[in-house]
Amino acid sequence: LRRKAETIWWETSSTLHTILMEAALKTLQNAVAAHRYVCSITELEIEEGLLKSTTPNQQCLWFRRSISGLDMEQTKNNHTHSNMAARFIDLDDSGQINNEAQALLQLLGEKRIPSKLVRDNIHEYQTSWGKDGFDAQEKGAYVQQFCSDFEASVKQMVTEAIARRAQSEVNDPLFEEVSQHALFSQSRSKVFYGRQDTIKAIESYLSSPATQPLVVHGESGCGKTSVMAVAAQTASKMEGGPAVVLRFLGTTPGSTTIHRLLLSLCQQINTVYKDNSHVPETLQELREAFPAFLSKATSEQPLVVLLDSLDQLDPQDGARQLSWLPKTLPPHVKMILSTLPDEKYGCYQQLQA
Repeated sequence: LRRKAETIWWETSSTLHTILMEAALKTLQNAVAAHRYVCSITELEIEEGLLKSTTPNQQCLWFRRSISGLDMEQTKNNHTHSNMAARFIDLDDSGQINNEAQALLQLLGEKRIPSKLVRDNIHEYQTSWGKDGFDAQEKGAYVQQFCSDFEASVKQMVTEAIARRAQSEVNDPLFEEVSQHALFSQSRSKVFYGRQDTIKAIESYLSSPATQPLVVHGESGCGKTSVMAVAAQTASKMEGGPAVVLRFLGTTPGSTTIHRLLLSLCQQINTVYKDNSHVPETLQELREAFPAFLSKATSEQPLVVLLDSLDQLDPQDGARQLSWLPKTLPPHVKMILSTLPDEKYGCYQQLQA
C-alpha cells in the first residue's frame, strides 16, 4: 500500500508541477517572473546559499553527478523503467522527459553555478544508467570516490576558515564575549510577556538620582533573566544614549568566575569610553580598580551595568560574597542585579546587608 501510495503521489505531483509551470509561463509571459513558480526547492536553496553569496568559494562546494543513458528511448517508453528513472530526472505525465525542466537544470549546471565557483570547488562524476538502473560496480566506485573527495574538501574548507578567523579582527575575546551576551539577551527578550509593573519600576530607577544598585530577585523560573534582557533594551533606548554593559552570568566561560568577569567588564568599559588605560590582571587588583573603571561614566554618556544571576557565579574567591560590588555607585552610573533569594547561594542576603 505504501509503495502504491508513493507511486500515486509522484504521478500527482508531476501533474501539478506541469500545470503550475505551464500556467506561470502563459499567464506571466515573462520568464524571470515565472521562474519562481517553475524552479525547484533545490534550486531555491542553491540560489540563497550559493548564487547570492558574496564569498561562495569560501563556503560552497559542488559535487555534480552526470548520468548517461537516462535520455534513451527505453527510459521514455518503459513504464517500470520510467518510475525508477523519475527519481533522477524530471518526467512529464506520459513518462517523457520534461524538456523545460531539463533546460532549467542545464542553465543552472552549465552557466549559473560555474560562474560563481572556481574549478577546485567543483567535483564531477560520471555514471551510466542501464536497463536495470545503475551498474552496481560502477556505482560503488563512484560513491567511494565521492566520499573521499567530500571528506578532503570539507576538511580543507574548515581548515582555511579557521585560518581566516585567526587573522580576522573579529577574533577578539572581548568582542566574542559581548556578542554572546547580546545574542542571548535578544533571544530572551523575544519571549517576554507581561511584568509591566517590574519594567516601569526599572525605568523609574534608571531615571532617578539613586546611587545604589537595583536588585531583581525571585524564585527560579519566574522570569528574572527575561526581565533583565528587556531592562537592557530599555536602558539602551533611554535619552542620552547610555552605555549598556550586560552579562548573563554563567552562560559563558568569561562570565562564570569573578576574575574573568571583572576583567571583561573593565575591558569593555575602557572600550566604550575610548580609554587605553591599563586593565589590571590579578583578581585583587581588579577588585580594587573596578569602582574606578565605573567612574569613567560621564553625563554625556552615562553607564548602565546589568548583571543577571549573581547566584550562577563560581563561589571560589568569595565571588558570591559580593564584596567586589560598590555599595555606592559613582555619578552617572546605574547598576541592575538579579539573583535567587535562596540562602544556599547567599547573594540576596549579602545585598540586603
